[in-house]
Amino acid sequence: MTDATPARVFGLIPAAGASRRMGTPKQLLAWGNSTILETVIDTILAGGVDGLAVVTNPHVADALKLHEASRHLTVILDDPDAEMLESILAGAETLRAMCAATSRDAFLVCPGDLPRMSSDIVHQCVDAYAHNPGRIVAAYASERYRHPLLIPFSLLSVLNDLRGIGLVGVLKRHDDQIVRVAIADETCLRDVDTPDDYDAMR
Repeated sequence: MTDATPARVFGLIPAAGASRRMGTPKQLLAWGNSTILETVIDTILAGGVDGLAVVTNPHVADALKLHEASRHLTVILDDPDAEMLESILAGAETLRAMCAATSRDAFLVCPGDLPRMSSDIVHQCVDAYAHNPGRIVAAYASERYRHPLLIPFSLLSVLNDLRGIGLVGVLKRHDDQIVRVAIADETCLRDVDTPDDYDAMR
């Protein structure tokens, strides 16, 4: 890939968590005519990404028949105690191997519990990276960074050193490389962690 070749952006949905605070797999909770995770998948695919990896656990993958999906790659992480960073690393490595992602390309991280995320926000982040290849792109609202968070594959080795710290470590180490995408409607960026969250957001 030359510098004249547009950098690609791949979606990455970490959704392998055990949903302990929810008390039931939140990925499978109803949302509209679908489920929370399937809603996020549809949103990311509609947001202009060049491909998508969904990282989840065996139970969720089986319940939603994700192995049969042709629209995205499905990565299984069978460790209920794994932190989100492990899901992100597994998804990024799969994208690099299966989609021949290069250091100039990037992956857009959007957890699988943000059912109000809009494809317009994803498009804004993808467009920001197209104009700033090699930079970190992050949604920004209420004076703090949010998801989606778009990370160049050139920083993948840095992520390997951040176990126990997470993506916040990338933001702190590379604060001068972050492109902010200002989001006016903060409700689109809220996640679903507890039954109260779920009831309130529906």
